[in-house]
Amino acid sequence: DMGILSYLEENTGITMRGLWSVKLIGKLIIPSLVFAFLLFWISTGFIEIGAGQRGALYNFGKLQSEPLEPGLHLTLPWPFGKTVIYNTDAASTVTIGYRSDTSGDNVWTQTHGSEEYELLLGGGEELVSINLCIEYKISDLHTYLVNCARPEALLEASAYELVAEKTITTDLDTLLSTDRDQFAADFMVDLREKIKERNT
Repeated sequence: DMGILSYLEENTGITMRGLWSVKLIGKLIIPSLVFAFLLFWISTGFIEIGAGQRGALYNFGKLQSEPLEPGLHLTLPWPFGKTVIYNTDAASTVTIGYRSDTSGDNVWTQTHGSEEYELLLGGGEELVSINLCIEYKISDLHTYLVNCARPEALLEASAYELVAEKTITTDLDTLLSTDRDQFAADFMVDLREKIKERNT
C-alpha cells in the first residue's frame, strides 16, 4: 500500500487516492522536473562580466571576434557556449633578468637570485646582471588569444632580445652611468614596437 495515504484514509475516512489534488500532483511531477532541468540548463547561458574584465566567447568551440564587455549577457547554454573571463584592466608583470628570493634592496656583494641572468657587454669581457619588471595589460583580447599560443612567453622573449641588443654594444661604465628612467622609457617604446610587429 502507499503508506501515508493509507494512514490518512484509515484515520479520516476520506479516499485520498480519489482527490483531484493528489491526481494533479501525480501528473505534474515529471513535467515539473523537466521544466526545472530546462530552466537550470538555460541559466548556464547567463554570464556576468565584472568591471575591468572582458569575456572570450566561444560558440560551438569557435572564438567570436567581439569579446563580451562588462555586464550581464545571455549566451548559448553549456555545452554549446563557453565564456572565459580575463582581467584586462589589471596590470600583470613579467620579470626579466634575476628574480630576487627576498623583497627589499639587493646587496652588490651577493647574488641577486637563484637564477641570476648575466649579459656580456661590449667586447665580451664584462658581465652585468640586469633586472627589469615589465607591467602589461591586455588591450585587445581577440588579438591576444588568436595570434599567439603563449603571448606572455613571446613578451618575455622579445624583452630578452631587446636587452641583448641594448647591452651588446656598450660597456659597463656607460651602462652604469645611463639614466635609468630614460632607459626604461626607451625600452618601453622599443618593446611596444616589437610586440606590435608580431601582432600580439
